[in-house]
Order: sequence, then structure tokens, then C-alpha cells
Amino acid sequence: MGARAERRVVGYLPPDVPPPAALVSLGLQHVLTMFPATALVAIITGFDVAVTVFASGLATVIACVGSRRRIPLYYGGSFAYLAAIVAVVGASYGSHELAQVGVVATGILNIVVGWIIQKVGKENLDRVLPA
Repeated sequence: MGARAERRVVGYLPPDVPPPAALVSLGLQHVLTMFPATALVAIITGFDVAVTVFASGLATVIACVGSRRRIPLYYGGSFAYLAAIVAVVGASYGSHELAQVGVVATGILNIVVGWIIQKVGKENLDRVLPA
């Protein structure tokens, strides 16, 4: 019988701080993963890439500060909006303003729903919408 090997899990939780070399390599991996997707969404929808990257960075910083760095998420462009944006831009003869208002409005709606869930409590929500 062979010796039983120990499983080693490699990863970091939000309060952990990786060593400097790992921090740099993980940061580079994050940029190489997230930037192309965010830029591609902007290119496909016809939005300005610089504005999209700036807005995603600002949203990420606000979320990290708001959660006291407990939820380290990157808020980039979403492919979920592509069909709606293409339809709205097509119906408005190439104007992006209405599509941008829709994206901002859904963001505000998500914040409001989050506040409602926070006030009502997850337990009450689970009673109404069981898993």
C-alpha cells in the first residue's frame, strides 16, 4: 500500500497578503484575464474603451472600500448586457446614450435590491425564494 499523500490547497483568502513575488504575478494574471474581456465588451458595444476601463476600476475601488476589502471583486464589462445594448443602439439609430442610461439604471437597481436584502435579511429571503 502506498503512502497517503496530503492534499495541499494553494490560494489566498481576502485578509491574506501573499508574498511580494506572488502578489506581482497574481496581479499580472488578474490584469491579463480581466482587461481583454472588459475591452472586448466596450469594442463590441461601441462604447469608449477608456471610459469603460475607468468606470470598472472606479466601481472596483468603491466596492472594495465599501466592503472594507472583505469582497475583493473586479467589476468589469458584462457580456450579459450585449444583446440588450445592441438592440437599443440599433433601435435608436446608433445612439449609445439610451443604452448607457440603461446600464447605469440597472446598476442603481442592483444597489437598491442589495440594500433591501440587507435590511430584510437573507433568512427571510430564503423563505420566499428557497434554493
